[in-house]
Amino acid sequence: MFAGLDDPVSLLTNTDLHDTLLDPGYATGSGWETTTAEGGGAIFYTGNWFAAFSLDGGRTFTYINPYKAFPASDGGFAADQVVRYIPKLNLFVWLLQYGNTGAGTTNRDRLVAVSPKQLAAYDGTTTGWRYFDITSASVGQAGRWLDFPDLSVGTDALYLTTNVFRQNASGPPSGRGALIARYPLSALVSPFAHRLRGRDRPRVSGALFYDAVGFTLRPAQFQPRHSIAGRRVVFAQHHRDGKGTEQLRVYYWDEDSTQIVFRDIGIATIPGARGKTGVWMDGVDTRILGATKTGDEAWFAWTAARAFSDADQSDRWPFPHIEIARIAIPSLTLRGQRYLHNPNYAFAFPALATNRDGEVGISFAWGSQAANFGVGILTGTQHLLNSVSGERLGGGHYGSVAASGSSPDLFAAAGRTEQQDPTIKGFGNHPRYVLFGRTSVVPPPAPAPAHPSSLTLDCGVDATVTGGSRILTGRLTPAASADRVAVTYTRPDGRVLNHVATTDAQGDYRDTLTGEEISPETQGLWRAQAHFAGDTLRQPSDSPACTFRAHLP
Repeated sequence: MFAGLDDPVSLLTNTDLHDTLLDPGYATGSGWETTTAEGGGAIFYTGNWFAAFSLDGGRTFTYINPYKAFPASDGGFAADQVVRYIPKLNLFVWLLQYGNTGAGTTNRDRLVAVSPKQLAAYDGTTTGWRYFDITSASVGQAGRWLDFPDLSVGTDALYLTTNVFRQNASGPPSGRGALIARYPLSALVSPFAHRLRGRDRPRVSGALFYDAVGFTLRPAQFQPRHSIAGRRVVFAQHHRDGKGTEQLRVYYWDEDSTQIVFRDIGIATIPGARGKTGVWMDGVDTRILGATKTGDEAWFAWTAARAFSDADQSDRWPFPHIEIARIAIPSLTLRGQRYLHNPNYAFAFPALATNRDGEVGISFAWGSQAANFGVGILTGTQHLLNSVSGERLGGGHYGSVAASGSSPDLFAAAGRTEQQDPTIKGFGNHPRYVLFGRTSVVPPPAPAPAHPSSLTLDCGVDATVTGGSRILTGRLTPAASADRVAVTYTRPDGRVLNHVATTDAQGDYRDTLTGEEISPETQGLWRAQAHFAGDTLRQPSDSPACTFRAHLP
């Protein structure tokens, strides 16, 4: 179905993931730098320090702890995650960045290949999930630190970009560069795990490009139906020539070639947040954050300052704004620039993607002293929508948007805000999942399933548990084998734990609260409740809540 280019934009799904976090009070930074991908009946979502997935269209999410999901390596999981969906493989590729252990040591990016079917069978472990380690040494950067990764999916290849730093013995990292590496998609489904074999590792002469001076190579996201350069990855970075003139350095790299072509293109702006507004813009810098291909163009977006150039520091713009450059392929010439701006608000943190109809979607943050999360479509008649208003946004560097893998006319976006949270006496983190598109392609709400369901949950005859573990049981009717039931525990301090149980053929399920989850500060009255998300035959249902008291021995 093709959307009308003048149709307004509608939100199909707009979900707050706050309660999905293992501990919503655990550092608001856990939800910074969000990405999402959707396809094959599943949604995968990442933040700085958490991951989650949904099997019910984004209504509910199941938490994955990236610190414990895979064996520890280097300095352990650190931060920065990215997820993409590969339609031709029906596969998610999930990148986790690991830390180093000190000056002169290396780290790695871990690529995880997981199918929607594997997500549906997730039981708290990642047994059988393939993962591949991209170490600093494997990309020619031994003794250096990889940071700020990104992924782009081509026709037959996966492209990874990352910055490269020298880790000092004390103080912040110094020296910087950026690289892009190319890997065959076939490596993600081959029958080996834990490492890329020698034949799949990039070579400097063929499948790897390293820029020792530049910073943040941003690859354009790929939509094969609406890009004439189907097997050509296009990427860019900000660059200043010897005279201090602001430029885009734009590259292209064909999948069957070892040669990279680039050109420097002058732009009339200063990237960054000079004259920034509010604490929520603390993460703004000169990096390109949004990039996509549509037709014979590549679009690149960044946050731009109030001033127009270093030579002219007058406030040409009332607030920082988003600037977009449209680059013709393959001539690598500037076809035009456009701006998202407002006389009363700042715009920042853009992400771009292209849907099946060739439309360019965007997600962004906007506001004054507080930040909000918005989405929209830029091509045709531009329409922007606010998905949620925030009270504060104090960190992070990016959000994301991607074409839906299941409904390619739609877009899936990830962002965040911060809201006052009385349970932690401060600001709580609220990651957001949004599915949106033109009203002409947003499907009408599905009719309610014909059969109601019912759910029970029993905290046990003995209302008090002292040490050890606690087993809760329940039943879902009508019964079906392997249904997922979400069990939510509310601790005495108001914080939440989320578990997932699976029913047997009779609809019975059980869930265990382990002794490790009961600590001195969580002694007292606990509350538990179960939820079934429903399916095509049964309506959602919630169990009555039950309570028990927990005491340490």
